[in-house]
Amino acid sequence: MNETNRSTRIVELFPNGHDPAVNTNDPNVVQFSVIPGIQEEIIGFIRKKLLNSIQLQQFIVEREIEFNEKYIGLLTEHNSSRYNNHNDLEEECQLNLRSEERETQLETSRNRLNGLRTQLQNLGRREQKACDYLSQPVAQFSVFGCPDSETNRYKIKNKSWIFSVNNSISLQKIQLICEKLTEVEVEMEATFWSKEVYCLLEKLNEEEQSVAIGVIIDMADWASSVRTHLVTLLCYLLEKEDVADTVTKCFEEFIEKDNEIETVMAITRVMVSIFLHLNASGNDKQEKFGLVILKWIIELCDSSELNPSHLMVLIKTIESIGSKLESVSKEKFKEVSTRIESKIHILKRSQQLRARRVLKMESPPASSSPFPEPPIPSSSSLPIPELSSTLSSARVSIRNLTIIEHMDGYDENSVNEVLAKQERERLEKEIRQRVEAEYREKEAKRIAEEEEAKRNLERMKLESRKRQEKEAEEVRKLQKSEYRRKNPCTYMKNLQVYMHTRPNEAFNEKVFDGRIMGFYFSGAWCPACLWFTPILRNFYSKVEEDFEILFISSDNTEQQMKLFQQQYHGNWFHLPYKSELANHFASTMMKHIPTLVIMKPNGVILNRDACQEIQNCQNPKELVNYWKNC
Repeated sequence: MNETNRSTRIVELFPNGHDPAVNTNDPNVVQFSVIPGIQEEIIGFIRKKLLNSIQLQQFIVEREIEFNEKYIGLLTEHNSSRYNNHNDLEEECQLNLRSEERETQLETSRNRLNGLRTQLQNLGRREQKACDYLSQPVAQFSVFGCPDSETNRYKIKNKSWIFSVNNSISLQKIQLICEKLTEVEVEMEATFWSKEVYCLLEKLNEEEQSVAIGVIIDMADWASSVRTHLVTLLCYLLEKEDVADTVTKCFEEFIEKDNEIETVMAITRVMVSIFLHLNASGNDKQEKFGLVILKWIIELCDSSELNPSHLMVLIKTIESIGSKLESVSKEKFKEVSTRIESKIHILKRSQQLRARRVLKMESPPASSSPFPEPPIPSSSSLPIPELSSTLSSARVSIRNLTIIEHMDGYDENSVNEVLAKQERERLEKEIRQRVEAEYREKEAKRIAEEEEAKRNLERMKLESRKRQEKEAEEVRKLQKSEYRRKNPCTYMKNLQVYMHTRPNEAFNEKVFDGRIMGFYFSGAWCPACLWFTPILRNFYSKVEEDFEILFISSDNTEQQMKLFQQQYHGNWFHLPYKSELANHFASTMMKHIPTLVIMKPNGVILNRDACQEIQNCQNPKELVNYWKNC
């Protein structure tokens, strides 16, 4: 790490009564005297935390190795072996892959497995080194932060949880697994880690289980984004009788620990996702979760911190799962609708219309009248001689007519007022409906035009990108063809080489035209060769257009060579077993195995043993281009 990336503030501690060896006037260096014995406590704490950190890394790597072995077994259809606590893994996760996808996944998993095994060996050596080194007196400790990586890591806020997690390896393992669940893409891997969490929870006491589940719930809406696999994990735990009650209790108590509205909104999002999972699977706990969601929405509506964005989130929630929540409790759902209705005045007009549509809050019919409506008398008893002409001029339907019969006599003015009011309300309703219809039509037209313009723009961008990629590919092919024409293979003439994946074909030296050549000497009996060959295969797969390998076998038999090629080699060329040319190359170039000699097509040797260079390479294409320009 560069010095510029480290914190410039330094704290120095020295025993009380002993002056520091060097006094400094640097404002970034602070010196303190401490009571005797505190250094030993600090060293003991650092030693404990360091070994715990290595143990946690080993745990994660071991579980990843276990999963990759299982995954490779399923990909190769050799899944007879079983692993601890995951006996039903392959029954739950069926692989539906095409043959090409299966081969790609298999190669990737094998390479990852080799890397993980190497990583586990390094961690073992690191643990031994830490134990040996810290068992001796230590003069100085330097601890450097990693701000770039820490910004993307989940941090526990609850102080009681921090204390519990820091003092429990199992809780730290659960936290690391949950962080991993936010990144995995393969469904089978998510299932694997979910089962691992359940196995760890079984070993915890009730208090530790509550902390672990609280951390999972908090992480499920980490960075204001619902983590699908963590929601699935919580649903999986709800199916387990021994921890389901603890999960439900944690949700019920969560709101009481932190009444900040953002926290409540986050937990509500998680609850809604779980409710949808439970509803889809028919779980009997969906009703309980639905009641908790309704309760939280009511509390959110009563919060003084509620703003329009919060309210729109609640309205969208009702819009998506309102019918399901109403089936849980019509009374509670009606109360929720009433609370939201009382708050929609803080929204914009378009948002208010959406809220009313969601809550089905239609305006009262224009024909309704504030006066009581007695039974309509027969036409013969109507005391209004001019009734027909009045109705005709007002253009009122008989269905909307309210007749008022006065016991003390006929009051024409009152009837006319009622009819005028009804007509006015009817006209207002027609105008309102027409305006709303025109607005909806214009809005739909605008949205359609925007979507069409967006699709056209995306199509134009895609066509332009494809055209540019095609032109770039054609230029690249022309450049590569010209380079191969100018750099033919002159080192070997009248050569015949073969490829183990195409055994019935023979190739000549032209396959090396314009390519950097790698003469690879190795054998299946050599452990170092078995370790290095997959690394070389991965390197070759990224640069095979500009780099070609010629394998010269050091195996004991030809059958051993063929088996070695089938299991470990890439799709490169080889000389016949123990041929005259193979023996010549071995005697002139090979000193030990594995050996990889890098050579230009004209015979100029660039590196007599590039194994270490390949192993440390971070950018294969950049390295091959460097060889080409040498």
